Amino acid sequence: QAPLTIQAIIRKLPLTTRLSKIDQQILIALPIKAMIERTVKEVRKGQVAYWHASQAMVIYLSELKLASPVVPVGEVIEGIEVLEKAKSGMGVNLKLVV
Repeated sequence: QAPLTIQAIIRKLPLTTRLSKIDQQILIALPIKAMIERTVKEVRKGQVAYWHASQAMVIYLSELKLASPVVPVGEVIEGIEVLEKAKSGMGVNLKLVV
């Protein structure tokens, strides 16, 4: 995992914003300040990662090989089918649930 990135994301919560959907990716603008930790260039369906180059949290809706690296921070455990129906511009509320 990436503890520094995850802590930086948690410090931004709660957050109300809008999402962008590009092909098989859902992007949520989330500018944070954190060191770039362990990165990957291949992701699987349901994986959640932070993309430093775009300052966004990304949810992947399919397996992809990426042009630029991302920092994995989690995964969708259930409800991916709801996210697959999401449209750009939809409002989202992000909050920490423990």
